[in-house]
Amino acid sequence: MSLSKSDLLSFSHCAKRFYLDKNHRDLGEPPTFKSVQTLIQGQNVGKLAQTVIGGELIPAPFGDVDQAAGRTQDFLQEGHERLLEATFVFDDLMCRVDGLVKVGDAYKIIEVKSSTKVKPEHLLDAAFQYQVVSQSGTPVSNVELMHINPDYVLEEGGPDYDQAFAAEDVTQEVLDLQGEIASLISEMESVMQQEAAPDVATNVYCRSPKCPFYNHCHQPVQP
Repeated sequence: MSLSKSDLLSFSHCAKRFYLDKNHRDLGEPPTFKSVQTLIQGQNVGKLAQTVIGGELIPAPFGDVDQAAGRTQDFLQEGHERLLEATFVFDDLMCRVDGLVKVGDAYKIIEVKSSTKVKPEHLLDAAFQYQVVSQSGTPVSNVELMHINPDYVLEEGGPDYDQAFAAEDVTQEVLDLQGEIASLISEMESVMQQEAAPDVATNVYCRSPKCPFYNHCHQPVQP
């Protein structure tokens, strides 16, 4: 069972949520309207960012991670210098990189976010990608987080997507997080193999955002 950056963020939020999502997804509730809206918004921002980054879009058949990773390596060996949605696998870890741009003999990772600033969880996300990509054998020069430019103003003539996005170099932050990422991965692998879910007390984080396992974890205690 592979581990992704989504798994990492889920685990960092709540170990019990991570365990249930990996082993008992049937206990969760369907996605809320708000969560679907957020997902669609992120996808739309990602598509706009692709027009700014440019490059070849890597076909990724749903669920076939190995095939997507194989196609990524083919594109790299063919000399493509800009890739979109490149997939990398190392051991049981996988990630899909929004943008990959060649810089000298290495590559810059670009992670796109629909927020207007860099958040702590974005750094964990980027740090996980750095670890997977570099460990898979592809050298990484630096890491950028690309987000909505809060100072952008739409002018006559239509949107200027180059100005609508801002990019921040987070390479040093990503490097500083590598030890923590390795520890989190080890903990995730251990928790995932447990026979029962971790005993995690419910709290305000169960609703921020609302966890799909909220109802399962808030069942009334039987007398």
